[in-house]
Amino acid sequence: MRSDLDAAVAAELRAELARQQRSKRWMAAALHLPPSTVNRWLNGTTAFSISELDAMCRVLDVTIADLLGRIGSPGPDGGVVRRRRSSAGISHRSSLRRRIGSMVPDRPPVLANAA
Repeated sequence: MRSDLDAAVAAELRAELARQQRSKRWMAAALHLPPSTVNRWLNGTTAFSISELDAMCRVLDVTIADLLGRIGSPGPDGGVVRRRRSSAGISHRSSLRRRIGSMVPDRPPVLANAA
């Protein structure tokens, strides 16, 4: 049985395919695999390895880190905790980072007696 994290990664891969307006059949052709294999991976029937995940990310032109960063982190019970999104689809962390960045001066202050 696949874990919640496996299912979340597969869901994010499906979401990335949708964002790029690509199909599972397109991914299968790009990976030189039968469509049934990619279908089983992305529908949760069969788990995929990290090297298979890397191959899927490469054809989608995303990094594994970016893909996993969209998912969230495992919760205390092993389930996946998704990052909360604002109504604009931007994570609250990104929004906060932008607001804090606008408060920080462009250059650090110069210390008078710096050696």
